[in-house]
Amino acid sequence: MNDTWTLDLEKAPFGWKKIDCTGDLPMARVYHSAALCNSGAANGMMVIFGGRTADSYAQNDTWGLRRHRDGRWDWVKAPYKNNSEIPIARYQVS
Repeated sequence: MNDTWTLDLEKAPFGWKKIDCTGDLPMARVYHSAALCNSGAANGMMVIFGGRTADSYAQNDTWGLRRHRDGRWDWVKAPYKNNSEIPIARYQVS
């Protein structure tokens, strides 16, 4: 699947809501890492890295999910200054 969901914690009852993202999307994946960034240019974004595609290809890309003030959501691929900064492709099976 290549869908994106958010957990609405504004008021009870809490629930999952599918969101429509505009622009480019990361390739569908499993076993990726994700974290909420709370500083710098990515402040407020959920950032994902790595993972594995359905055909078991390891990923080494980084994406940020952001919400705009007008309610739109989009994915932004992280820029790298040079190729020596790109991490090795990987995924973690729990």
